[in-house]
Amino acid sequence: MVHRLIETTDELPFPKRTLVEDVTTGRVGLLMAGLIERDKRNDRITRRVAFVRPRGGGYEWTTDFDNLKPVSGS
Repeated sequence: MVHRLIETTDELPFPKRTLVEDVTTGRVGLLMAGLIERDKRNDRITRRVAFVRPRGGGYEWTTDFDNLKPVSGS
């Protein structure tokens, strides 16, 4: 049995549409949305995932909140 709950969140590490860099890949894009995964048994957050869209368009990718940093001068 899976004991997790996934929900959207407005509590992003930076404001929506901030230009960010994914430090694990070096990719740059706009922060679009986030999801929080919780353990149903104790309500503990187990993962926070950001959705990032490449500047100029293309396929969004996901990464953990902790992997993002704002791009200076954005």
